[in-house]
Amino acid sequence: GKSTLAYACARAGWTFTSDDTSYIINNSPQPRVIGHCHRVRFRPSARALFPELENRPVTPRMEGKPSIEVPTSELPVDRVAAESPVSAIVFLARGRTRGELVRLPVGDSLRRICEGLYSAGEVRARHEKALQLLTEIPAYELHYDDLYDGMRALDRLTGDI
Repeated sequence: GKSTLAYACARAGWTFTSDDTSYIINNSPQPRVIGHCHRVRFRPSARALFPELENRPVTPRMEGKPSIEVPTSELPVDRVAAESPVSAIVFLARGRTRGELVRLPVGDSLRRICEGLYSAGEVRARHEKALQLLTEIPAYELHYDDLYDGMRALDRLTGDI
């Protein structure tokens, strides 16, 4: 869902920074991330949504998930940025309802992000400290069952920021 939604937004004119992993810039006065703006990774099912993927090969990834990996330079994406400020955090919850954004309590996003950390010990402590910068960033859960409903909800969100 992350890649499909990120790419659909980029096709609609949003700036593409990443479809998956982003890295927080240490010691930045405001939260900023660096992403993988040079490529998008799709699941094979994305071919049904995006005709430009129809003839793209499926390749296995190290973790075993088949994917279609395409450079953004070969896609109808007008704007990419390797770095971006963070103005909101959105967690995806597909299949629940039609394009609804639910505001999360302060601190909930930090807890969720920290739960997903793979680091341990001293390294984990440094990661958690760096993530504290996100505490005051508004966070939402996006409930959607249709790609375009999700995009409309995100459009509404960007008008609120």
